[in-house]
Amino acid sequence: MPFCYLVLLYCRYRSSYIYDVPNQWYGRFQKLQVIGDKHGEGATLRLQKRPGLLSHLRKTIYGKIKFIHVVRNPYDNISTICKRAEKHDLNPDLKKCIEYYFSLCATVVSIKKHVESTDIFEFRHESFIVEPKDYLKKLCQFLGVEPSENYLNDCASIVYKSPHKSRYDIAWDLELINTVKDGKVPFFKWLFL
Repeated sequence: MPFCYLVLLYCRYRSSYIYDVPNQWYGRFQKLQVIGDKHGEGATLRLQKRPGLLSHLRKTIYGKIKFIHVVRNPYDNISTICKRAEKHDLNPDLKKCIEYYFSLCATVVSIKKHVESTDIFEFRHESFIVEPKDYLKKLCQFLGVEPSENYLNDCASIVYKSPHKSRYDIAWDLELINTVKDGKVPFFKWLFL
């Protein structure tokens, strides 16, 4: 039975990525079971400014709220933040971008303290790219839906073969590399082993 998974429901395109999965039910469904979006930064900023939104969401949404936390290489995330700042004619100061990124990370750490660990699915973006079908299946099971093999194949077909490494688009000096490395963000532990 077709249903909506955690997808970008209101926009097929965001930046240069296309989220339309061929042969699937993009924007259509027989029974809506899961909704969500990919705007982690926006959601994090809203919760940063108004922490009470999480409890308000729990009172508003019928059913269980689950969280999906995709962890990327922080150097890529920070570099992308700087590139976006430059695109919008803002000052792409790398040090300020690092501070901004760490403020987002602190908010995520705080949110995770208020959510049962069984309600968070956390995985590395780079691992997902290596095994998209495996991660999609686990993600669907976490959300309580059973994916068809066609769904897994179709979704895996649009996943890039390697992550974009925007860290190479920005000039990083050793001091700023170490600033990120020494940031003590719990979900970065895999990066520096």
